[in-house]
Amino acid sequence: MTKRGPGRPPTWDLADFEEDLLRWIADGKNLRVWCREPGRPSWHTVYRWKHENEDFARRLAHARDLGHDAMAHELILLVEQPVATYDVTDAKGNVVAERMDPVDVQRRRLEVDAKLKLLACWSNRYSDRVRVGGDADAPAIKMTDDERTARLQALVAEALANKERGVKPGEDE
Repeated sequence: MTKRGPGRPPTWDLADFEEDLLRWIADGKNLRVWCREPGRPSWHTVYRWKHENEDFARRLAHARDLGHDAMAHELILLVEQPVATYDVTDAKGNVVAERMDPVDVQRRRLEVDAKLKLLACWSNRYSDRVRVGGDADAPAIKMTDDERTARLQALVAEALANKERGVKPGEDE
């Protein structure tokens, strides 16, 4: 970082921060938390670097993919952690049962659900979104009117043949 003069914002050099930043993101950590550390550029600067430098943008996207995997792994560890329990005792003070703490169960459920929803928003790999033709990753199927008519006629003929054989829609023959 070099200062240009009194009152001027600092000038940041991507080369000074790139490896540390990409490692941080690949570990599944938050960009804005990294930027709040003393001596680091703001998140606005990181986004400017991303828009100005294609190679950095590509490496940042890859680091984010790795970070999403790290977050998914942390979710698995969170789910596998034992839940707090308490002992149920009888009138004599003897332990008769062990119960899971419902408050801990609910807190864990909320934490996992929130993180899972964020992960699904950030990464297509962890999303349960159904892709429909026309999406960038699933282009629309293009048919001429004649091809579409022929396909519909074939589907109707198949449905009528199944009906005659007594096969209901969705059943295997």
